[in-house]
Amino acid sequence: MKRVAALMASGALASGAWAQEPATVPLDYQCENGARFALALDRQDDLIYGAILGRPVLLEHVISGSGARYAERDAADRGGRYELWMKGDEAMLNWATEGDSLTLLGGCRIIE
Repeated sequence: MKRVAALMASGALASGAWAQEPATVPLDYQCENGARFALALDRQDDLIYGAILGRPVLLEHVISGSGARYAERDAADRGGRYELWMKGDEAMLNWATEGDSLTLLGGCRIIE
């Protein structure tokens, strides 16, 4: 699983390095506050899906300066959207509103 996260962070997804890997990869995280969440990466469409805090989500890949960032496309009806930032086997889950971001779950690591 660490290899998957490292390939995602390095940009290997765009280079076609996934050819020998499964099409969907589970992303199970445990965070510093003890919270856990499980999502799945669809490599073919470069999407992450699952449930966050009991709510179904679909996160699309978004440009980031470092690591990988996935966010809901449109959540204006809720006043914000979930964003998942990943680098290596670490992640943090934010709630992003126009011009602001609040970390909901930090210090999250992939559970192997």
